[in-house]
Amino acid sequence: MSSLILDCPHCLGKSYAFKYVAAYEHATIQNRWIAFLACSGCSIGIVAEIERILDSIGEFKKISPGMHSGNFESKSLRTDSQFKVIEIFPKNMAVKAPPETPNDIAKSFVTGSNAVMSGDTVTAAMHFRRALDLSFKELYPDLEGMLAQKIKNLKIDIELPSAMIEWAGELNVVGNGGNHDFGSPEIQDVKDFQMWLELFLEYSFSIPRRLKSYREKKV
Repeated sequence: MSSLILDCPHCLGKSYAFKYVAAYEHATIQNRWIAFLACSGCSIGIVAEIERILDSIGEFKKISPGMHSGNFESKSLRTDSQFKVIEIFPKNMAVKAPPETPNDIAKSFVTGSNAVMSGDTVTAAMHFRRALDLSFKELYPDLEGMLAQKIKNLKIDIELPSAMIEWAGELNVVGNGGNHDFGSPEIQDVKDFQMWLELFLEYSFSIPRRLKSYREKKV
């Protein structure tokens, strides 16, 4: 069976075999094909633009991708064919924290976001909670107690808008679930946590520092 070995842009699996489904000849470029393949991990598809490499005798045989045996990027002993990958769609989606987020906090946010994409809700919730905890230590070092108590002690509409504080109290439960083995959080709960945390990081770090930078340029 024809295949490609790739990191999956959907489930984030490393070095997964993508099984060949179908291919069509490129409309204008000889020996180039548009191939459709499915991830062996999550079964979600990708599109690959691939090109035939010259045979060992320096010629092309009329061999379609479906006739190739094994990994497209390795020479097939059966057909003496080999392909090179020109382009993959979609590309791996690099997750980034909001600009100006401190490094440790950003790292936890990115790790949690990658875990969401791979369906690991326990890891995602744990790292989102860590990012929130680190943020509170950075922003409100005088607040005492556990994270849940710190949230309750925030000054409404001074440190954070009331809606964000109320929602943070609910999301903290999701983080605890990831931290203390209370079972796997639901994927939608973790995605809600991710959305809130991204807005929180933008509100707390990105916007104030962008405003400061803008004002300094005007002086």
